[in-house]
Amino acid sequence: MTNHWTYYLEANNILNEARFGFRKGRSTISALARVKNFVEGAKEEKISSMVSFDIKKAFNSIKWADIKKQLVVYKVPKNLARLLDSFLRDRSVVLSDGSTWK
Repeated sequence: MTNHWTYYLEANNILNEARFGFRKGRSTISALARVKNFVEGAKEEKISSMVSFDIKKAFNSIKWADIKKQLVVYKVPKNLARLLDSFLRDRSVVLSDGSTWK
């Protein structure tokens, strides 16, 4: 399933160019090299700004129904949409605090 989704997202240029996590050929080292290049270029400009953030447990806060709605927005092929729907159907996650998430 991961291979199908990765191929679709990469082939259709859906992922942001600045996204490094879970992408082939893009490691932490790649991200750090990009930051280094930014900082070196910023020295010449004298004024610069950079924002970086990582949202902890972001996936846990998104409802699966909302993820499914985005499949239409991104015109995901029906076979991939059905695969994801089948995978998520009747599933729940038990979080470390004991609460459940669907």
